Amino acid sequence: MYTSQQYLEAGIYCTRLENWQMAVNPLQEALKMGLDTPELRMYLGQACIHLKLYREAHEHLTKSLELKPDYTYSDILLAHVESIFGKDDESWERDMRLMRNHPARPYPNRIWDCEGSLVGKTVLVHMFDGHGLGDVIQSMRHIAPFKEKFGCQILVSATPDTECLFKTLNGVDQLTVYVDETIKYDVSASLEDCRLLTRGMVTEHPYLYADPEVVSKWAPHTNKGLFRVGVSWRASQGNLHRTKSVPLRFFKPLTEIPGVELYSLQVRAGDECYQEKIPLVNIGGKFNANSFSDAAAATECMDLVISVDSAIAHLAGALGKQVWTLLPYAPASRWKLEGDTTEIYPTMRLFRQPSYGDWKGCFDKVTEALKEVVCGECVPA
Repeated sequence: MYTSQQYLEAGIYCTRLENWQMAVNPLQEALKMGLDTPELRMYLGQACIHLKLYREAHEHLTKSLELKPDYTYSDILLAHVESIFGKDDESWERDMRLMRNHPARPYPNRIWDCEGSLVGKTVLVHMFDGHGLGDVIQSMRHIAPFKEKFGCQILVSATPDTECLFKTLNGVDQLTVYVDETIKYDVSASLEDCRLLTRGMVTEHPYLYADPEVVSKWAPHTNKGLFRVGVSWRASQGNLHRTKSVPLRFFKPLTEIPGVELYSLQVRAGDECYQEKIPLVNIGGKFNANSFSDAAAATECMDLVISVDSAIAHLAGALGKQVWTLLPYAPASRWKLEGDTTEIYPTMRLFRQPSYGDWKGCFDKVTEALKEVVCGECVPA
């Protein structure tokens, strides 16, 4: 007979493996045995989200916050559920509160309170440590509307790998990688502030551009006589890496379509391309891993990009390239629960797992769609 604490630890272990189905039973057993803590409720809510049990998730996360009102993890997950339910106002208010109180905010002495006038002031726009690069790329499009709305000058604090992208972004007045006492600004705001405070405003598309010189470097590595498909199968290490990533072998049917050639856009693909024995050109293995410059240029050379929900998918969308994004059964709230298009990227098409963990069902649809595209010589967004 296991104790409630042992059941809890078993459930937590399963969530760390992103095995959501296995996680639910031990967590529920711990709850039945009377262990009702904010942490247990949070983990149950998280597992329920990934199994599309949203009402149960809402119940557990609400209870978690009753037990511990300042529990940030439950707050973040509840904002996700509210967005899924279409409660955009509630989700927006929760996100705004979380951003204002985010413990990882840099430059704490000059944080803009989201209320004072910014006219004529210089705003240092920054990212948060731990934010996925896909989130960063998506949020970049809100900088120009933010500048227009508040009448300010924009100084962006970029990371070395994103600097090349921010250089092409409309609305950026100054760009720096390192912020020290020589950098002059009035207040700081995050990319998330820009996104949340320009809700409903029209954004440009495309809003990022590849460097033409770097594009000319990669163009000779592709065969213009074939339909060039850039692929990315692995999400970055970190949150939901296993849930969003797909085994490379599922791409093999695409290589059997006449006239199609696959190109790996995966950085640090290692030996995967060779171990799976899939005929694709591994140009991603030659990218500068410390900058998006090569990835953006190679993406520009593709006729189509097929990617999991990762930075490559967001990059292709921001560049205005035709991109098909492969989504897990319970995707991020930005993709909603239904439909094959998204207002975020007009040139993106969404392909969803029909059931939990069913990448084969997803790829059956992708394969048929690609056959239609190659025969029809056009790519529907």
